[in-house]
Amino acid sequence: MARRRDPCAAGASRCDPCAPGAPRIGILMINSPNIPRYAHMAAMINYAYAARHGYGFMVARCPDRRDAAQSWAWSPADEFRLVWSKPRMLAAALRVWDVVLFLDSDAAVWDFDVKIEDRVAELMPDPRVCVAMAQDCRTASVCYKADELNAGVVLARRTPHVHRILAHWGDPERDCAKWAHAHPYEQACVNVLRKKHYGAFIRKVDVEKLNGADGRWIRHFMATSAEHRARVMRRRLADVLACDLGAAAQSA
Repeated sequence: MARRRDPCAAGASRCDPCAPGAPRIGILMINSPNIPRYAHMAAMINYAYAARHGYGFMVARCPDRRDAAQSWAWSPADEFRLVWSKPRMLAAALRVWDVVLFLDSDAAVWDFDVKIEDRVAELMPDPRVCVAMAQDCRTASVCYKADELNAGVVLARRTPHVHRILAHWGDPERDCAKWAHAHPYEQACVNVLRKKHYGAFIRKVDVEKLNGADGRWIRHFMATSAEHRARVMRRRLADVLACDLGAAAQSA
């Protein structure tokens, strides 16, 4: 039986968010409290990662209902409202931060020693690129559509073109009307836009760099049960808390 990796084995790497010229970096999630069983644990894991490196963190309000009293309710029948808010929420976050890492509610950071700014430098060396997503693959060897993007994890940065691109992505009536109420919604649309308009600005990267159920940096548990997501998130959160409590005890 394979031995589980100790999340505390490597020293915690940190950056100084107040250093001159340092980019303002934030993590964005969109979920509602009653997404079954796992969303709150993913958010706590990702917040702990953000806190370690001095990044901002926000869980955006779920926009399923216009009625404010019901705006935190989640229904599979209204999923289109939630997913189509992603480009708008990304645009709002990029007015606050220079770089945004968006994570679906079934995605969490696994390796806390990888910094967002280092991954931006690696995956987005072309200054024109403002959005990066991984292949639509569950793992490196199990792909749904290896030539297309998966929108569950998005790395975006502020450039002269990003707000125009995000506005186009968030308006399905322009190029993506057939996907406005049909799965995979915004994911299908961003693939249309990349191929049709924005190939120089939206980059597809290898799944293991940014996504996937076995990713080293981030793990995204797509196409699996709520029970499995809850189980792996619970184990990961326990590891994170054990690491933080152990570090606190050593420094006391």
